Amino acid sequence: LFVLLQYTDNKDWLREVVEPQIRRHVPEAEILLVPLSLTSGVHMGPGAWSIAFAACAEAA
Repeated sequence: LFVLLQYTDNKDWLREVVEPQIRRHVPEAEILLVPLSLTSGVHMGPGAWSIAFAACAEAA
């Protein structure tokens, strides 16, 4: 399982609050923390964040 967390001005909050909660529920997940795109960040404003989950297919 792959989890993408995106942030605007709240990277520390995502890292300290949200990421540990996700790790508790899905410890096997690979979690990546990256900034929202400039376009998204500008339109949504300060404090915006997003989360996306993707299941990874096993190599045959």
